[in-house]
Amino acid sequence: PRKVLVEEARRAGLTPGPLYQHLQAGQDVVLQDGTVVKADDVTQENVRPRKVVIVGDTCDASALVPLAENADIVVHEATLEDEQWILARRHGHSTAGGAGRFAAKAKAKALIL
Repeated sequence: PRKVLVEEARRAGLTPGPLYQHLQAGQDVVLQDGTVVKADDVTQENVRPRKVVIVGDTCDASALVPLAENADIVVHEATLEDEQWILARRHGHSTAGGAGRFAAKAKAKALIL
């Protein structure tokens, strides 16, 4: 269903009620005074929800991959550079490369470090 833009609908003379269902279905409605309110003027397509996953500084976030799958954005902390991966692993930190591999495995659309 379409989303009713409440302020636009009010300006057009509509109040919340049964006519909203017709608008949500993309159907124009006729008010009691004969005014036609076009669904396109007071509704919009629903926006797909976004999935954002935030991963802290950890050397192994693999348990989160199923939760992060197909995320729109993964925000992943990366404390150390890839060249310091031994130090990162020893102290439980993540690297930029590790964050990138995590995002790729999760099939994320974007990665923010």
